[in-house]
Amino acid sequence: MKRLLISASAILLLFSACGEVDPDPTPTPTPDPKPVSFNQRLTIVHARSSFTVPSLSGSGVSGRVDFGDGSTQDYRYGLTGTYPSVGQHRVVIECTGATSFSMESVADVSQIDLSAF
Repeated sequence: MKRLLISASAILLLFSACGEVDPDPTPTPTPDPKPVSFNQRLTIVHARSSFTVPSLSGSGVSGRVDFGDGSTQDYRYGLTGTYPSVGQHRVVIECTGATSFSMESVADVSQIDLSAF
């Protein structure tokens, strides 16, 4: 019976050629996702303890909502932010793809800025 001696580097080379073993086990870093760029902005100042974001209409609408209290969320229909107290709050909706918006009520809304919408 003959014995076959194969060095570890020869085995690694053999498996590497077959695609079984990665000769460099260091994981490839995943690139950071590109930041989303929004080209429209709607700003609303209100004095409510909760605020439902206006409904945005258009093709492929996406966006981000800053409730003015340090919290931000991705835009979605019916999104509501609550505040610990009533007072002046500035909500900024950055979006893309919107052609119009609608609000259930403008009660307690003191300003709607459409200059960048």
